Amino acid sequence: MSRFEDSQNHGRGAAPGGAAAVGAIKKGLATALLGLALLLASAEAPHACTITVDLTNEIGTLKPSLLGVNHAANSIYERVGFDTVSMSFPPAFYVLADSLGLKCWRFPGGDASGSYFWWKGLGDYPRPPGFGPYSADGRTMRHYYYYGFMEFMDFMEDIGAVEPVICLNFGTDPEAAAHAADWVEFANADVGEDPNGDGVDWAAVRDSLGRHDPYGITYWEIGNELGCNWSHMWSWNYGQKPDGSESLVQRVLNFLLGGDVWQYKDQQRRETMGQYLVKPDDWRAIASYSNGGANQRFYIKYPPACPEPDSIGLYVDMSEWHLVDSFEGCAWDDSVYTFDADSGIVAFGDGANGSGHGLIPPDSALVRAQYKAVGKYGADAFYEKMKAVDDSIRIGVPFQDDLFLDVVYQAHQQGLDPIPFDCISIHPYQKGRDIDLQMEHWRLQDITNDLPENMLHRRARLDSLFGQEKYIGLILSEYNIIYAGDWHPGDPNPNPWYHGRQLDCYGKSLGHCLALANSVLGLIRVSDEAGIEVLNYHSLLTGSDEGGYIAGWPMTALAAWPVQYVNPTGLFYSLLTKRSGDVILEPEFTDCPMFEHDYGDTHHFSMPYLTGLAMKDPAGDSVALFIINRASGLPDTVEKYSDITAQVSFVNAPEFDLVQVYEINADSLWYYNSEDNPDAVSLARRPDMEYSASLEYTFPAHSITVLVARNIGTGVADPPLEPALHQNRPNPFNPATSISFDLPAKTDVKLTIYNVAGKRVRTLVEKELGPGPHTVQWDGRDERGRSVASGVYLYRLEVGDNVMERKAVLIR
Repeated sequence: MSRFEDSQNHGRGAAPGGAAAVGAIKKGLATALLGLALLLASAEAPHACTITVDLTNEIGTLKPSLLGVNHAANSIYERVGFDTVSMSFPPAFYVLADSLGLKCWRFPGGDASGSYFWWKGLGDYPRPPGFGPYSADGRTMRHYYYYGFMEFMDFMEDIGAVEPVICLNFGTDPEAAAHAADWVEFANADVGEDPNGDGVDWAAVRDSLGRHDPYGITYWEIGNELGCNWSHMWSWNYGQKPDGSESLVQRVLNFLLGGDVWQYKDQQRRETMGQYLVKPDDWRAIASYSNGGANQRFYIKYPPACPEPDSIGLYVDMSEWHLVDSFEGCAWDDSVYTFDADSGIVAFGDGANGSGHGLIPPDSALVRAQYKAVGKYGADAFYEKMKAVDDSIRIGVPFQDDLFLDVVYQAHQQGLDPIPFDCISIHPYQKGRDIDLQMEHWRLQDITNDLPENMLHRRARLDSLFGQEKYIGLILSEYNIIYAGDWHPGDPNPNPWYHGRQLDCYGKSLGHCLALANSVLGLIRVSDEAGIEVLNYHSLLTGSDEGGYIAGWPMTALAAWPVQYVNPTGLFYSLLTKRSGDVILEPEFTDCPMFEHDYGDTHHFSMPYLTGLAMKDPAGDSVALFIINRASGLPDTVEKYSDITAQVSFVNAPEFDLVQVYEINADSLWYYNSEDNPDAVSLARRPDMEYSASLEYTFPAHSITVLVARNIGTGVADPPLEPALHQNRPNPFNPATSISFDLPAKTDVKLTIYNVAGKRVRTLVEKELGPGPHTVQWDGRDERGRSVASGVYLYRLEVGDNVMERKAVLIR
C-alpha cells in the first residue's frame, strides 16, 4: 500500500458482508458523492497542486552556522549536571544532543555573558564560584567557572558541532576590551605568537592545559541585548544622567567610543532612585540588602567611578546617606559611608559607641547608588584590540535600530574609522497572542512569513549606509516565538486572553514547531541574499517540565532534566541537520490551495497551505524536500483543506533509486510531548517509495514531511541484506585496531568510539558510503589526537535506523 493509500484509509474499519457488501457500499457512496458534486458545482474546485524541484535552481549554501542554538552554559551545567571528576555530562545527554545535529552553539549564552570572566574557568578544580545578574532566586551559579570555555569546546567536539559563537562581557569588567583580546588569543593564536603584545602567551597557556592547536573561532559578540530596557543589569552603556538630559544619540556614541557614563537607576527592577549595589562575585538580589552586621562592604557594578562627591549619591532604603573620607570623627549613629572610586567599594561603619564609627545599615535595608562610571571601553576599543590578535574574526554588536545605524553612519562620515563591527547581532523574537485559537495558528504562520522579508529589508538598509565602505552581516544569535512577553509572575491583573494561557505548554507543541519551522526554512531560504551568517534558535532545554509555566518560554528542543525525550522543535532539527544537503534549492509550487480569510475588519489572511524548501548534497546524489502542511485540522475551522495531495516532480535530477519519507505529526495541532506521553508528537519513518520523476504524495494536516530522493548505488556483487558490524581485530589491541562493517546499499554511516561512561571519544566515519564491506582503522587516539588510556571502549555503527555496538579493549 502506498503512503497515499494509507492516508486515505487511515481509521476505516472493515466493511461487513464481504466483497458484495463492499460493492454495494461503494455504489451507494458513488451516488451520494455525485449528488454532492452537482450541489456544489458552483463552489471552488479542489486544486491539482504540483511541487517542482529543479536541481539546478540553487539559491544558496546551508552553512553550519545556520544550524545553531543559544542556551546559557549556566543552565546546561545546572539542569543537566556536569561532573567535574569525569569532566562530562550524563551519557544520555550526549546521545540526545548528538541526535539534534546542531552545529553552532553560543557561549556562555546571552544573559550569562554579562558578568562572565572567562579566564576564571581555566585550569584545575576547584575553581571560584560565580554569580550572575539573573540569580535573583538565590541559585549559586558555579557553572560559569566549573563548566568553562575549554569544557564547552570539548562538548562541541563530543557532539560534532563546529561553529561556536562567543558573547563577551561588555560592561561589568573594567578591562573588558583587553580581556576580550586575551580570549581571542587564547582561542585562535599559535603557541609562541603573543599577538596581543601584552607579554602573556595565552596560546601557551592553552597548550599547558592540554590543547595545542587553535580552536579557530570566527564569531564574537560585544555584549548581549544592550539596547533593551533590562540591559542596565549588566551594561553601562545606556546609563543616563540623573536629570535625563543625555540624548539617545550620546548614549549610542558612549557605546561606540566609550568614556564616562552615568549610572542612576536599575532598569531591570524599574528603579529610578539608584542602581543596586552588589558583592564582588554575587549579583543576586539578596546581595543588595544589608545583613545588619558591622563593617559591611558593597560594590558598584561598573567601576571605576568619578571620585567627586557630587558624582555619587547613596541610598539605604529611601534615605540618602553621606559620603565621608573616613569614619574618623563620625558618631555611631551618623548615616555615612566611604567610597573607593577605583575599586568601587562602598564601606559602612560598625555602629560602636564613641567617635570614628558610623551607623550600620538596618538589617534587610536595600542599598543603592547613583554614580558616574568613567574611562569605560567602547566598541572601537574592542574592535581594535581583538582584530590586532586575529583579523579574520567577525565581530558583532547588539544594536539594530535605525537610530543606531544612523549615528554610526554619521560618526563614520566624521572620522570614525574603521567601523567597529562586522555584523549586527539581532534577536527577532515574535510574540504570540492567543485571543482566537482558531486564527492564532494562521497568525503565527503570517508573522513568520514576514520574518525573512524583514531580514532582506535590513540587508538593503545596511547596504545603503555602508555598502561602499564595508559589508555588514547579520547574526541572529537568538530567535523564536514567545508568549511571555508582557506577563510576569504575580501580575496583579492578568488578562487570560494574552500570554498563551489558553494553550497548554504551547512552546513545546506541534503548533509551535510548525511556526518555528516556517521561520527557519524561510530564513535559510534568504540567508545568502540577506547576509545571515549565524542562525541560533532559543532554546535547548528548560528547567522544569509543564509545572510552573504557562506557554511562553519552554520553547525547547529537549525536555527538562532528568526527564529525557525530544520535543517537536528537536525533532524538526534532527531532520534538518541530518537529512538535508548543503545546497539550497527553491521548489516551485503551482496551483497550491490557498487559505483565504478575513479576520475582523483589519486583516486578510492569504497564504498557501503548503510551503517548503529543498536541499541537495553537492554531488547531487540526494535531495531532501521539506514540506509544511499548515492546515490546522482544528474543529469548526474555516479551512477548506486538511490532507493535501500534490504531484511532486524532480527536474534535472539523476536517476534516483528510491524516496525515503519522514514525518513529524500528532493527533492535534496543540499536542506536546511530556513525561507521561513523550511521543505525543512523533517523528516517524514511513515506508520507502519507488522513485519516479513525478510522484503523487498526500501531505497530512499539521505536519512536516521530508521526502529524500536518493541514489543508493549499485555495482557490488551480492551485497548483504542487512548492515553488519564485526568484532575489531586485533582485540585487545595496542596501539591500533581495524573495525569492519558491511552495508547493503549506499547510505549515510556514522562510526563512533565511546568510553564506558558514554562520552564520545572520536568519530571515525560520518559520511555516505557505498554498498559492500568497509574497514576503518582506529589508532587509539581521541578527537584531538591524544592517546587515550587503557580500558574498554565501545564502537557504535549507525546506519539509518539500525544501531549496532561492540566492545574493544585497549591495553597500553
